[in-house]
This record gives sequence, C-alpha cells and structure tokens, in this order.
Amino acid sequence: MNIFEAILTRRSWRTYNGLRLDENTISQVESIISAANAAASEPLTRDAAVPAPRVVLLEDESLNGLSGTYGAIRGARHFMALISTSSEGAQIDAGALMENIIISLTAIGLDTCWLGGTFSRSRFGAAAALADGEEILAVSPVGHRSPSTRFAERMMQRLARSSRRKPFQELFSGVNTPDLSAITRPSDSMTDRERISIILDMVRHAPSSSNSQPWRAAVSPDGRKVRLYSTRHSRYSLLDMGIALDHFLESAAMLGQNWKARLDAAAPDITINLQLD
Repeated sequence: MNIFEAILTRRSWRTYNGLRLDENTISQVESIISAANAAASEPLTRDAAVPAPRVVLLEDESLNGLSGTYGAIRGARHFMALISTSSEGAQIDAGALMENIIISLTAIGLDTCWLGGTFSRSRFGAAAALADGEEILAVSPVGHRSPSTRFAERMMQRLARSSRRKPFQELFSGVNTPDLSAITRPSDSMTDRERISIILDMVRHAPSSSNSQPWRAAVSPDGRKVRLYSTRHSRYSLLDMGIALDHFLESAAMLGQNWKARLDAAAPDITINLQLD
C-alpha cells in the first residue's frame, strides 16, 4: 500500500479485537515509531532550539490494565502517546509526526484513532515518563479493529461526520480540482500545477478535530508556493495543521517534490508558507 492508498484508506476505529499484537508486528510498529522520531529531530516549523516532539508506544498493562479513554476506545491493548512542549511550532511538528506514523501503520494493515481529549492525561503521562516541560497532546490505539462496531462508535462517527469532506474548491484557491486518474501516471509527466492539485486533495482527506477541516490553501500562479492556513482556533488547531502538513509533504514526496515549510509567526491565523525546493 503506497502513501496515497494509505491516506484514502485510513479511518478512525474505536473498537478493537482485544488481542495483543504478535511480537513481529510489535517490532514493526516500534521500528516505524523509532524512524519517525529520528526524522522529527529535523524541525519542520519549530525553532531549532525547541526540543523535538516524540511518540512512545505503551501497552495496556503499563496503564494498569485500563486504557484511560473514558470508554471512547474498547478492546485496544496498545496505545501511542504523542509528547511535545507547548511551543506552537513544536505542536505543529508533533501533529505531523503522529500522522506520519499513523499513515505508515495504516499501510501495514493496522488500525488507529486520533484522541485529543477523551483520555486521562495523568494516567498516560505517568506511563510515558514525561520530562519537565513536556505534555501529552494526543493518543491513539494501535491494533486490529473488531469485526463489529459498537452502537456508541457508530454514533460518534455520525456526530463527527467523519466520512464527509468539504468540496475541493471550498478549501483551496488558485488551483483546479484534480484529476485523480493522474496519480497512475509517472510523476515526471505532470506539470507542477497538476502535482499541487493532487497534493492538496490528499490534504483534503486529512483527519481533524471533530472533522472540522480547518485548513485552507492559496496557491501561487506558478504552483510553486502555497500558503496553508487555519480558519479555526481551538486547542487542537496546531495539531490539525501539523496533520495537514504531513499529508502535504508525504504526498509531494510521492510525486518527486521536496517542499520547505516555514511558520509565519506574524500572521493573524496559524499560517505555514510552503515553497517548492
């Protein structure tokens, strides 16, 4: 499964089969997390002096046999915890880090679910052994979903409208709606504007808090500069922007492009300026 397939396949699953992952799968998960943490040492939007975010893998036993998610998650035996400082850039980078891992886990057939609020920060914090200045921003179960979904899960998905996506032209300006059949073509046969339209459609499929889809993008006439910004301000906005940024950068890499991101601290909204390298 490639990045595009993983992005389009990923869903939030809250009910799991209750089984511990086998040792080989745990080793795969740990390798994915370790590689992503190492890559996160290179800042995306945070200042170089700010500590990098990190993700740790926890087992249910380390949480005293209780997941600490207030019933939002059932049957999961493994969880990831996303750890960061309070800096804006660090939290954006943290969102990108966790989503990068989630996409990689989706690609190997595992299920996950972003949780930003419905978990016990004290219980997860104790299990993760936080350093001074660190906090847990979000957690996610890791495992295999149950063959049947609970009524509560179906209701949560309905309330969050998790499968609904806003139209492309409502979210992005300066670029045409993509022809997704172009994904099957060699990337060197596409124009920069064709590539950016596909990249932004992958951003459109990014998860966000309450499926708010707060990100917007304005593309320059030559398709080589993008202003990615948020229209919503909540406690999860920085994470949402980091998730969108990861979808942007991973999709661009799939199409052979390398973009540089810079947080615009002077902008009134959370704004990331991207330029094709």
